[in-house]
Amino acid sequence: MAKTLSQLLRTVMKGDAGALSSWFTYIILVCFITSAAFWATRLNKSLQLFPALIIVPLMQVRQSSGFATTPSRGQNAARALASHVA
Repeated sequence: MAKTLSQLLRTVMKGDAGALSSWFTYIILVCFITSAAFWATRLNKSLQLFPALIIVPLMQVRQSSGFATTPSRGQNAARALASHVA
């Protein structure tokens, strides 16, 4: 979604204001904001449970991999890593 939003913004910046009148632009914008808010709250909850040294790399790998995993898998992996670090 971020790439689509950046392409839409680039189109608008080049002077094509027609993109602002399209319903698609606003759907992408809402989806992007919803997704960003979701991941920000997940990061906050994760940082309350585990140290940042473990959580931030896990979140980066998960987000960049593109695979859908359940939250319990991520928490189990963080617990396993925490037990090896401690």
